[in-house]
Order: sequence, then structure tokens, then C-alpha cells
Amino acid sequence: GSRSEGRFHHEGNQAFRRYVLQNFEAYHHAPNNAAKKQVANQVMRAVAEKNGRFMRYSQSSGGWVEIKERDVVESKVRQALRQERTRELMRRGLEATEPTPDAEQQQQQQPQRQE
Repeated sequence: GSRSEGRFHHEGNQAFRRYVLQNFEAYHHAPNNAAKKQVANQVMRAVAEKNGRFMRYSQSSGGWVEIKERDVVESKVRQALRQERTRELMRRGLEATEPTPDAEQQQQQQPQRQE
């Protein structure tokens, strides 16, 4: 709907997606839960440094309200980091199944042996 399209293009959400993109590899390679939590907290700090806030739509008030609970925010950030990893794997998987132009050229350039 139009509300979700507006959210996607909101400057703050675009910045958040950049922070997630910059950190998803570190999140994926984090050796344990504590390290994953640190990566999520880096994203949260980056948002806070730009005076950003995490918001949710409130049906009762009909508007946006700030999410104050740190654990809820951290959960949302970690979800975004996991989803970004999934998107990256899907993208790489699609690329891996398509022959690259270089591979096709190499096949065409190999001499045919006649015996």
C-alpha cells in the first residue's frame, strides 16, 4: 500500500538499510550470540548518531510512535541483518546458476580435438 511505499523511501529507512548492508557480513560471521548482539548495537548506534528513531505504526493513535524498548529495537535490527544475509545468498545463488560471459567465451575458444 501507499503507507509501506512511503516507509520504504523515507530517508531514515534508506539510511537504516545502508547500515544493515554495511554490517550484515560482520553479523553473519560473528562467532556467537554476544558478537551478533554487538553488531546489532553498532547499527542502533549509527541510527542514534543521526538522531534517528525506530518507529512503529499505532492503530490506536493512527500515527507513528517511537519504540522505546531497547530489546524490541535490537530484535528488529537483528531480523533485518538476517534478512539481508538471506537476500545476499539468494542473489549469489542466482548468479551462480547463470553462466558468466567469460565461461561461455572460454568454452568457445577451446580448440576442438580431432582424432
